[in-house]
Amino acid sequence: MNKAMTAVTDVVVGVQTATGTDDGNALKAVTVDAPDAPPPNPFAGFAALVESIAKVSPNAVKSWPPNAQCAFYINAYNILCAEHVCRTIRNGGGLPASVKDCVPEGSKKKEIWDVPAGAVAGQTLSLNEIEHGVIRTRWDEPRVHACVNCASRSCPDLLGQAYRGDDRLD
Repeated sequence: MNKAMTAVTDVVVGVQTATGTDDGNALKAVTVDAPDAPPPNPFAGFAALVESIAKVSPNAVKSWPPNAQCAFYINAYNILCAEHVCRTIRNGGGLPASVKDCVPEGSKKKEIWDVPAGAVAGQTLSLNEIEHGVIRTRWDEPRVHACVNCASRSCPDLLGQAYRGDDRLD
C-alpha cells in the first residue's frame, strides 16, 4: 500500500482519536470538533484523506499484495464511515446520536450502510459494498469484523493508525 497514504492516515486517525469512557467503559473514538473550529481546521486533513482514497488507481490496488489490498479497503471503510458523521456535522446537523442518523435528507436509501459513502480507487461505494461486496467476498478473513468500525459504541475501538496488511489484525 502507498506509504504516504498510510502515513497520512496514521496522522489523521491518530490525532483525531481519543481514549475516554462512556458509562465507565473505556473506549477509543474519533474526536470531532465543530467545522468552524479555530485553525487548524480538524476537517482539512480528513477531507484530504477522503480525497486521497478516491484517487488511488485501481491498477495500483490490484498490484499490491492481498493483505495490503484488504487493509486499504478496511481503512477506506473506517474513513468513509467517519465521513458520513463529518458530513452531517458540516451540513448543520450537529453530532448525531447514531451513525444511523446520518442518512442525507432526500436520499433514496433508507439505511446509512446503503448510502454512497464515497469513492474508493475511483469507484463510488456504500459501506455495505465495501464490507460485503469487496472485503468479505475477496478475503476469507474472520477478523475483519473487529477492524471495520461502524461508528457505534458497540464496535471495536479504532486502531488509531492505518491498517497496513501486516499482522495488525491480530
